[in-house]
Amino acid sequence: MKRKSAFTLIELLVVVAFLSLMILVAIFAFKGQLFKGYDARRKSDLNRIKIALEEYEKDHNCYPPYLPSCKGSDAGILKSYIPIIPCDPHTKTDYLYYPDPTSTCAKWAWLFTNLEYTGDPKITEIGCQNGCGPNQAYGFNYYVTTPGAPDPFKSGNPNVPPDVDGKFYGCFSGVCEPIGVNPDTHLPVCMPSYSSSDCQFSVFENRNLCRDEYGHPINECNPY
Repeated sequence: MKRKSAFTLIELLVVVAFLSLMILVAIFAFKGQLFKGYDARRKSDLNRIKIALEEYEKDHNCYPPYLPSCKGSDAGILKSYIPIIPCDPHTKTDYLYYPDPTSTCAKWAWLFTNLEYTGDPKITEIGCQNGCGPNQAYGFNYYVTTPGAPDPFKSGNPNVPPDVDGKFYGCFSGVCEPIGVNPDTHLPVCMPSYSSSDCQFSVFENRNLCRDEYGHPINECNPY
């Protein structure tokens, strides 16, 4: 009887281990499909924003200096072209918009995000398998551009647009982003600007100057 009980216990452990393995496989498969769903939405969002940017450029001869926050009640300066700026479907944060920093009248723009399914062939196709981004900040693996835009920085093969040197930073919809300089005046392309990458006046002033105490965007960097 004891031998039979021991054998049954071993069988039970094998079954439990097998079921645990199957559950893990199912979880990973589900997460993979979930990530692909999020990524499809991200690609669609960026294309929708890109179309709105191009329509804005047709009317103003420049791309907008910033992208309104996705948390706003409408699309702000883009509301004539898109009803609301979409947020990332998973993180609920803004996509990164980076307009041409070499002129006060932006002639092109980049839009960045991260795809969660890293096996997406599009990542390799656009050369972002090792990271892409503005100012050599290779934090993204997917982007779209407006017509005439150069390739963004790519890890291992940077394509450096003129005057994108990261020496100045400005607030855009509550987010501190790097900005360029005017090639003629060598001054920041918009004001107010800061020399700190977190948009502080100094390392001793530990507060975000892009948002007020209630989290509302302030100190927007506007062309002058």
